[in-house]
Amino acid sequence: GIRIVADELTLAKAAVITAGTAGSGRGGDVIIKAGTASLRGGAQIDSSSFASGAGGNVTLHATGDILISGRFKQSDFQSGLFSLSDGTGPGGALTITTDNALVMNEGRILTRTLGDADAGTLTIRAHDLTLTKGAQIFSGIGNPLRPGGPGSQTGAGRGGDLDVTVADTLTISGTGFRGLQSGLFTNAQVGRGNAGNLFVSATRISVSDGGIISSISSGNSGGDAGDIRINVADIAQLSNGSIRAASDGTSGGNITLTTSSAQLTQGSEITSSVFGDPETVGGTVIVNGDSLVLLERSKLTARATQGRGGFIAVNSQVFLHDGVSVTEVLDTRSALGNDGTVEVNSPENDISGSITRLPASFLNAAALLSERCAVRDADEASSFVIIGRGVPRGPEDWALSSYGHGNSDVVTQAIESRGPEKDRVLEGAHVIADLPVAMIKVSCAR
Repeated sequence: GIRIVADELTLAKAAVITAGTAGSGRGGDVIIKAGTASLRGGAQIDSSSFASGAGGNVTLHATGDILISGRFKQSDFQSGLFSLSDGTGPGGALTITTDNALVMNEGRILTRTLGDADAGTLTIRAHDLTLTKGAQIFSGIGNPLRPGGPGSQTGAGRGGDLDVTVADTLTISGTGFRGLQSGLFTNAQVGRGNAGNLFVSATRISVSDGGIISSISSGNSGGDAGDIRINVADIAQLSNGSIRAASDGTSGGNITLTTSSAQLTQGSEITSSVFGDPETVGGTVIVNGDSLVLLERSKLTARATQGRGGFIAVNSQVFLHDGVSVTEVLDTRSALGNDGTVEVNSPENDISGSITRLPASFLNAAALLSERCAVRDADEASSFVIIGRGVPRGPEDWALSSYGHGNSDVVTQAIESRGPEKDRVLEGAHVIADLPVAMIKVSCAR
């Protein structure tokens, strides 16, 4: 095996730390302890099995930050950490613990099998975790870069479980230059094995701009989608983001989101659906929490194309949506009419009787504007008042001079304008703190 201890670990330009097996023996472990770690430009850390031997484990522990970013253009190597099973031996486990982790520019963290063996489990513990610009954390069957690519079509290997615990904020956003979605995945793309389960725990979650949390059994896979369980202590926000469990041929996975507040906007979706034969059944979507908000075409779905629709349950003290009806935003339809079930356990309050239509003009802005001169209405006199100290008497009064210190008394002087006179000028004749009062011009045009 390989063991590295360093204050700072930096790998770049397709640099590789690797341990593997091409026989029946177990691959070596890779253990790295560092203050910070940076993998750029296609740099990789991996342990692989290419035969019947089990793959070794990969462990990265950083007391500071971890950065994984980009690829090596000449070979298209992606920067990242990998535990791979390309033979008949099971893959090893991959474990990362860190303060803050940033994965970006299609960097990846991956455990994978090609179908004949089980993939290893993938575990991440961090204070903050950010995935952006096509970054992916993947534990599954097949190659996430080449769905439907090389792999055993008859293999029964199972995708590994993905377990992510974030003490503060998990952020998933955007897509990469090749259109890859940023996200967490336990997908099964080849073979007959089931996708792994996906567990997420965080204080806050933000999934936006095409980001995704996914467990899908698709294409050549004949297995079931995995279950997704997400626990969020504070708020889960999806803005053009999705949480998805789906299957092309068997049964959809189950999704459970437990949070204080769930807010879905801009067409976000939580869905567990199936696209197979009449024997298939849509999955289950359950949302537990204090409040659930679905706006701007956002919805929960558990649909089926030929089989029976799934089950959706909302257990929330507050459930707000902008759909025409509940069934528009909670959708368990089947294309053949065998719809699923929707259950909403929230207080029902009809507030339509408490709403009153506002008048066409409910605010008279003109009434809030001061009359500069009373001559504009029927009055015969206008006045302009100067006070030497203190604050204006009201919001319509002039601001007072800041020269309020000295031997002067408070001065109040009024100017009256009568008849057709338009302009009168009063030159200052009083001194405040030995400074002359500026000339004051009062205009009252009829």
